Amino acid sequence: LYRWLSGYGEKWFRAFVWLFVIWFVFALLYWLVQGFEQNAQIGFVDSLGYSLQVMTLQRPEPRPTGFTRVIYGLETILAPLQAALLALAIRRKFMR
Repeated sequence: LYRWLSGYGEKWFRAFVWLFVIWFVFALLYWLVQGFEQNAQIGFVDSLGYSLQVMTLQRPEPRPTGFTRVIYGLETILAPLQAALLALAIRRKFMR
């Protein structure tokens, strides 16, 4: 998995693309599932912002409920992990 996501920390562009894919896929999931408190409905553009806030470990409103909490939890783990792989790849690029 480490090899595919960042090329063993050597390919910064691959790590960046995967971070973008994570952002877009989770935004799409938020938009499709629409499981938020008080039956709040968000559009696709709003779901992009919502996903970006989750990626940066903020606590966006509205709060997720049901299956959306699982999506929220997965993104909270995967996005910062991929961002760390991107930082590692960039660091290794400039250390040479």
